[in-house]
Amino acid sequence: MDFDPLPDDVVQHILSKLSNAKDVASCNCVSKKWKNLMSYRNSLCFPDGIFNNLTGPQTPDSIVIQMVSSVSRLEHLVVSCPLTIEGQSSVVGSSLKNLELRVDHRPSKARTILECINQAARSLEYLKLTRVALTRTPKLDVFQKLRNLKICLSSVRIELLELWHCQLHTSHTANCSITLRAPKLQLLKLKGWARIRVHDTKCLKTFSINDDSSRVAPMVELGHYLMALESLSITGYEWHWEVIKQMLQLATKMKHLYLETGFTIEGLASWLLVVGSSLKKLKLRVAHAPTKVRMILECINQATARNLEYLKLWRVMMTRTPKLGVFHKLRDLSISEVVMEDSVLMEALRATPHLTRLELVGCKGLSSIRIELLELRHCQLHTCETAGCSVTLRTPKLQHLELSGWAWIRVHDTDCLKTFSIIESSCVAPMVELGDNLMALESLSVEVYECHWEVITKMLRQATQVKHLTLDMGITPGSFFPETDNFLDLLKTHPKLEFLRIRDGTIDALCKNHIKNVVDSSFVIPCLEEVVISVASRSNAEKVTWVVESLLKYGNKIKKINMIVKACTGDDYLDEFRDQIPSMADLRPVVSNDAPSPELAFHFATQRDLMKKVMIYRHKYGEYPTTDPQVWNAFDDGGTVDNMSMRARLRYLLDEYFDIYDRVQNGERMELSQVQMEIYDMVVEVRMDAEEGLHLDDNLDTSTEAENGTDSEKTDID
Repeated sequence: MDFDPLPDDVVQHILSKLSNAKDVASCNCVSKKWKNLMSYRNSLCFPDGIFNNLTGPQTPDSIVIQMVSSVSRLEHLVVSCPLTIEGQSSVVGSSLKNLELRVDHRPSKARTILECINQAARSLEYLKLTRVALTRTPKLDVFQKLRNLKICLSSVRIELLELWHCQLHTSHTANCSITLRAPKLQLLKLKGWARIRVHDTKCLKTFSINDDSSRVAPMVELGHYLMALESLSITGYEWHWEVIKQMLQLATKMKHLYLETGFTIEGLASWLLVVGSSLKKLKLRVAHAPTKVRMILECINQATARNLEYLKLWRVMMTRTPKLGVFHKLRDLSISEVVMEDSVLMEALRATPHLTRLELVGCKGLSSIRIELLELRHCQLHTCETAGCSVTLRTPKLQHLELSGWAWIRVHDTDCLKTFSIIESSCVAPMVELGDNLMALESLSVEVYECHWEVITKMLRQATQVKHLTLDMGITPGSFFPETDNFLDLLKTHPKLEFLRIRDGTIDALCKNHIKNVVDSSFVIPCLEEVVISVASRSNAEKVTWVVESLLKYGNKIKKINMIVKACTGDDYLDEFRDQIPSMADLRPVVSNDAPSPELAFHFATQRDLMKKVMIYRHKYGEYPTTDPQVWNAFDDGGTVDNMSMRARLRYLLDEYFDIYDRVQNGERMELSQVQMEIYDMVVEVRMDAEEGLHLDDNLDTSTEAENGTDSEKTDID
């Protein structure tokens, strides 16, 4: 884009959107005019690793000080790279409003740096300090405007009269304590504390304690008034029931209760009978014997059946049907890590006739179930059985359906179905029977080890209005392929398609006769914008290349093509494909000057890249990125793992190899396969990188990662 005709104010506004120090330095080199305009920006960011490849006489300190001083009024500053104490002390200015600083020095120097922050005491509104070690109290002024403070501490006492919202996480495993005096406190979330004292609880509405990082039951002392408490969440390896009981007895008007810890059935039952009628949401981890589980469910039925709207149970093992009434208001039922028979599930569904959402994850013991719920709209059924299990649904209002592990699938009412996903964990090709009307279907995803082509063909012929399509599967040997079925026919019969994810094995099936295809010169792909192609075999390279060329030739709205290459294919395949990109640019359709072709980006990634990113995240934060689609899509920009079940299995796999790493480091002798050795080497590499200070930015901005030389790579074609 030519910036010369634009007014200075417009150019300055555009440049003000840049904050990464590399971008700022690049813009300063364009012209003297740009350098002057850059001085009026108000934010600057120095991410970790930005000076890893620094050459020349300049030091990180001198570069940071020079760039900070060149900005006339700096308001937002992020310094995540290591600097000397002199460098950090020089960058804190009186105009700062937001400051993020990495303070990885010994306590005496850290105290000096914190005292330097006093220069910004009048203006600072947000302060985040990482890697802080303090043994003596620094001399600090009053920060009148500071509203958001994030700092790493181990044992603290907080007294704030205006505090409403408080979230405190510590990585210590024992002897860390927190004492709070905040009379207006409404929301409190704590993690990792061994001793907790909260004196003023009259206004407390939400209280959450997460202690899964320790095997020591925390001690909790709360005020004697919890009448305002509406939501209580307790997570941990083990708790003293007396501590939980005390909180439950004081909170007589609670609406939401989440217990992911051990508890006694008698204690929970007695509390539910007293105050259970006010509960609307209940979450329990039911790790008990089948007879006791039956008692718990019957107790829940007796105490909460009248008003309960949401029920989630973990680790449920049931062999006998409980005596249940009807939960008239229950709309959302979720059961995870289930061991139950068909009759038990059928009885539970009969007791919940008005469900709108049903989730069964990690089911065992089921063989053939039938679900008939007139109000059901969202359904997720994941079974752990390997073969022979079937599911039949009669749900006229069903809109979203996700299935995994079922060999036989029958869905009779599909008039309202918008999203349909099959995720197969076993090697059995599922048989699918859907209703005759799939005109409302907008998203179809088939991700299985192997599938009958006839099953896929029938679904594709009915779902002509689909906008998002995923075909990540192998084709069963002996499947019949009509000559009329090919890749371009797929695009012709689905004109509203906007997103396509496809595997090279499926491309191979669809391109049997691609050389013979005669395409009408007027043919266009009207709506397709993004394509993800997973490549697992070099033998399909020719057909994959032909598909990409066809997409470029006929798709005038395509903006992004993601190439996800399995580790076994090798980096040389990517190199060969990159060499062909310049010649592919000439295949793009010619359009009028009024409507130029959109910019096209090729994104290359491997599953190894994603696994390494997830490992780094886990090593830094002690947990995995959430499997929530919106959060994960921001993390996994290449779409390497595209559904929630695959993400969960990836996390399970990495847990296994972190465990292997620890066992090998402890001297245990283990025989590992070639694939296991590759993943083990990745764990070693990530651990070494982490020890050298490597970490991801908190917002996991993939564009910033690309600038800093991370694993993903993009190639643009205008």
